[in-house]
Amino acid sequence: MMGSQSMPLEEKVRAFLACPECKGPLDVREERPWCRGCGFEGAIRDDVVIMGNAIATSYFDDKFLLMREGHSGEGGDWEFAYGQQVAFLERFLRTGSVLLDVGCGPSICYKKPEGSFLVGLEYSFPSIRSNGDVDLRICGSATALPLGEGAVDLAVCFYSLHHMVGDTVRESVAIVEKVFGELGRVIKPGGNLVVFEMRPWWPFRLAQSVCWDLARKVLGGKLDMHMWPQAALEPPGKGRFPGAQFEVRVFETSILHMLSPVFALPWLKIPRVMYPLSPVAYVWAKP
Repeated sequence: MMGSQSMPLEEKVRAFLACPECKGPLDVREERPWCRGCGFEGAIRDDVVIMGNAIATSYFDDKFLLMREGHSGEGGDWEFAYGQQVAFLERFLRTGSVLLDVGCGPSICYKKPEGSFLVGLEYSFPSIRSNGDVDLRICGSATALPLGEGAVDLAVCFYSLHHMVGDTVRESVAIVEKVFGELGRVIKPGGNLVVFEMRPWWPFRLAQSVCWDLARKVLGGKLDMHMWPQAALEPPGKGRFPGAQFEVRVFETSILHMLSPVFALPWLKIPRVMYPLSPVAYVWAKP
């Protein structure tokens, strides 16, 4: 992969991406990625490859600067989760590999391996436009990954899966299953998927199961997350990797540790004991 980072954007599209609809090869004409097979057309704006006819709005469009601060490696929230998780992720990072970061936001919190090629996919255009850490920036949906089969060695989801929601829990389950199906398709045999999420404690999980659909109806897009219990993510699942090895790692910290329960309100601090979620890594090793 040495030298891939310096390729012109059009060459990166041809070399690394595929049609999000039919999965066929993409070409570029008049600064627009397009598929000869099905006629799909995307766009290129500000060096971001847009996999759709329009840019969708996202809850994070005006919050990416706060997200970047959370990746800075300073403060209680970093020590609570990110620091431990970055150290855990390092065991899966390989020199010369192709990486996919789903929901990468405006920056990444880990060090890209030497000679590797990092594809960043994000639903929020302002977030991905500001990301200077990835080698190829894509604005698109994880339910239709613009990559070919077996295209990446490692896929990473840092707190992105719980933001992939529909209008009901049932719709959200269907979306997540589709995302897993896409991830299983694009990861090479022998590759890994590492998902970092916040696992809800049972009182939170019970309240969420009872109230989420109604809360979503009332709040609309302001409720942009559903915290998945471990049972909803672990195998078996319809779109998961058949025969994959599965691992769960829980990251612990002191119950007196102070953290921000809402990333958009960094001034709000509570002790760890009052936070009803645990940072967890779920790992799939594709056979």
